[in-house]
Amino acid sequence: MKKGIIFIIFVTGFFFGINAQEVIVADTSVGCDSLLVAFELQNAGDISSYSSVHWNFGDDSYTDNVLAVSHVFYPGIYTVTCLLNGTDLITLDPQIEVRNSPLASFTWKDTSETEGTIKYYFESENIAGTDISYTYYWLFPDNLEYTTSSFFHEFTTEEVVDVFYRVTDDLGCTDTVIMRIPVSEFLFVANVFSPNGDGLNDYFEVTTNGENIYRFTVFTRTGSTVFRSESPRILWDGRTFDGREVPVGVYYYVIENVEGEVDRGKCGFIHLYR
Repeated sequence: MKKGIIFIIFVTGFFFGINAQEVIVADTSVGCDSLLVAFELQNAGDISSYSSVHWNFGDDSYTDNVLAVSHVFYPGIYTVTCLLNGTDLITLDPQIEVRNSPLASFTWKDTSETEGTIKYYFESENIAGTDISYTYYWLFPDNLEYTTSSFFHEFTTEEVVDVFYRVTDDLGCTDTVIMRIPVSEFLFVANVFSPNGDGLNDYFEVTTNGENIYRFTVFTRTGSTVFRSESPRILWDGRTFDGREVPVGVYYYVIENVEGEVDRGKCGFIHLYR
């Protein structure tokens, strides 16, 4: 009987090194206001193996003959490329995006309808575009928090309060502000000022929401009108209509809401010193 002979042949595989394709790697791709980005040409050989290396940052800025580089970007969207040997173009994916930080600003308005109730309406002013998503955070001294762009808030006492507000966009760009708000059933009015040019308390100014129009009139104690304005801003520098300084003394003022959104006014005395 003829016996079969089985030959087992082991074939050793030979693997040949293949150079991987160069790619651009960035340490970050999104940021706010200004962004420093470090780039590296990954899988690259020695710099001497290239006849030329040309970086284009997409903002009319260029760098040549380096394999790693850093660059500062400002608000915008940029396509970064690297051209090797004048023929091989490599493009960074994703693009670099830098956005202006949102501005933490807001308006407020007295919406109280009945005496004894102090109800204000707050609204964010930061919206820069409908394609940007924002998150909001508000904190009041009574520890009430809000996370919407607008809302109503009720106060229990007349006082000056600090309202904390933070706005953040979908890239993480953020801004905060603490705004001092006078809370009163009427406007919060100081009664002493000294327009002497020393930079301290030089103006009689009443904080408003910046939206409602107020008629502000100042009288002498005998009833003569010395100043009048009609504006969202209530401000007096101690001068008459024609720019003459009024004498030191006590003056009577009347503030009226011209728009009639709040059916109230305020009046009182101003003590003017120099």
